[in-house]
Amino acid sequence: MGDNESHQEGEATFVWAPGTYREEVPYRAIEGRSTMEISRHELLGLIAAHPELKMSEDQVRDLAGILEIKRLSAAVKSYLENCLIMYFMRDS
Repeated sequence: MGDNESHQEGEATFVWAPGTYREEVPYRAIEGRSTMEISRHELLGLIAAHPELKMSEDQVRDLAGILEIKRLSAAVKSYLENCLIMYFMRDS
């Protein structure tokens, strides 16, 4: 890993280049990457880039649409819900 930083998120460990770890980072669309392979910090950046989600009647469905997810598993739905809660709770 060299000088890279590792940060635990639930059961996953994400590796960041030195000095790049932030609360929010820009979302990077990477073909073939599963939703569970996306750091919550990237998802927070994606949510921040879509302020319309705050007023959405179904935030999880709309975030899944932005991510182009066709079918939500229970695990992915829970992960997205937790990211949305984390993002909007910090504003209160």
